Amino acid sequence: MAGGEVGEEVPAASYLKNPEAMALREASPGMPLVASRVVLTLLAPLAIPIVIEPRATIWRWTEIGFEGPIQVLPAILLSLYVPWVNAKGVLSGMVVGAVVALTLSLFGYTTVQGIHAGMIGLVVNVVTCLAVSRVTVKESGVGYARSLITPT
Repeated sequence: MAGGEVGEEVPAASYLKNPEAMALREASPGMPLVASRVVLTLLAPLAIPIVIEPRATIWRWTEIGFEGPIQVLPAILLSLYVPWVNAKGVLSGMVVGAVVALTLSLFGYTTVQGIHAGMIGLVVNVVTCLAVSRVTVKESGVGYARSLITPT
């Protein structure tokens, strides 16, 4: 058979540019099922207090649904407009903000002095993101290049 005909065996190396991708290709078909069961086992105990809560209305569930995902907003905006924000700051801000917002909500403090728990979490998120990014900032490639060409 000439090269490229239908039904011809093609060696894996000819179409995979990344040799490590072969390991993913050869993963067992049951791997996603095992992973989903592990995640479900870890998250189920966290859901029990939420389900048992008798005071939760449809509106309250909507509020809870927005308190976690809104913590992504500072990651997007700060990474666009603040050049020294890094991944460590963004991740720590998102985690701390979500924990603060959801903890306040689960303990019944949906508003504190008229400020919604999600907004309090958002402010904590921004402060944490900026603080951790400032502490863990690495010298950028531009700064390093300038230090090389600047006469001493």
